[in-house]
Amino acid sequence: MASAIETLVLLMDNEGLWPSANPTEAMPSEAALRSQVPFALDTMGFESWLAYIFIPKMRHILSAQIPIPNMSITPASEQYFTSAPSAILDQLKTIDGLSSKANLN
Repeated sequence: MASAIETLVLLMDNEGLWPSANPTEAMPSEAALRSQVPFALDTMGFESWLAYIFIPKMRHILSAQIPIPNMSITPASEQYFTSAPSAILDQLKTIDGLSSKANLN
């Protein structure tokens, strides 16, 4: 799972969707990061949710060796991240698949 997450970061960076690749995009406010709306759609774009919420949370889960939650972010990415290159959508499908496999045990 860790390599799948880092591949997602690399793909986003290569496409100019990672925050360091787009200096005009500022870090979301603390209030934005605390959004209770799924995928924080009320406060940021889906790619920002990936970069500022999902990926840091997954890195924490992996480093703390917390069980990987079952997730399905592909449907949301296909609905709210319509400009995403197919490689990023495919990587999100891979991450969903890995989370499903982790929860079969």
